[in-house]
Amino acid sequence: MSKAIPLEDDFNWWWYRSKKNYLRFILKKHLFKNNLNILEIGPGKGNNLNLLKEFGNVSVLEVEKEFVNYLLDTNALNKNAIFCSFDEIKNKNSYDLIVLLDVLEHIEDTNKFLYEINDLIKETGIVVFSVPAYNSLWSSHDEELHHVKRYNWKTVKSEVGQYFTIIEKYGMNYILLPVRYLQLKFTNPTTLNDTSKILNSILFFIASLEALLLKIKINPKFGLSLYFVTKKKETKEIKSIGTN
Repeated sequence: MSKAIPLEDDFNWWWYRSKKNYLRFILKKHLFKNNLNILEIGPGKGNNLNLLKEFGNVSVLEVEKEFVNYLLDTNALNKNAIFCSFDEIKNKNSYDLIVLLDVLEHIEDTNKFLYEINDLIKETGIVVFSVPAYNSLWSSHDEELHHVKRYNWKTVKSEVGQYFTIIEKYGMNYILLPVRYLQLKFTNPTTLNDTSKILNSILFFIASLEALLLKIKINPKFGLSLYFVTKKKETKEIKSIGTN
């Protein structure tokens, strides 16, 4: 890409904090030890890194030079923990946990991309994805963020299910889903944080309420974002697909 994806600098933005809350819940539910070997793909400016470091040693795969420089300049990671391509990782590492939040929607060739991830995850490891939901929500917001698609559970199964077994599904920001739909239909919202402190707090409260509901097993599996936890699938078909 000739121009980096526009990302908000403020890590206190409700959207970043909400995503981190969901990720924290998922990791605590599905991980049973620390000192893991962890890879985050597409970390951007690294707003999830401190959380991931609680569970082990973290490396990242980031293709945007602007974000790589940001991670180095802020001392979020050292140079040896940052990879810029799958080729740099091959035959070097395998991972207990791979996390890619809001990444898959940027990938044209998901077939090759998912094959590469499958090759890096351990047999006992998990891969955590999140993707933006529903084509009906497509807008200039997606174009500004360099999206090539949005997802529903059918398309998730069609793409990801070739390489991974989906073991749990989650929906995030389902309370705000109708509000966002109307906002997109009648306004042209920015991709970055344009909310006041009060509105930012209200939106985070709503998202936190959903995170609380998760703890009592209320999980409607729809929302602005779809989260899913997967395990490596080992079949002869995977190898034939990945090498096509």
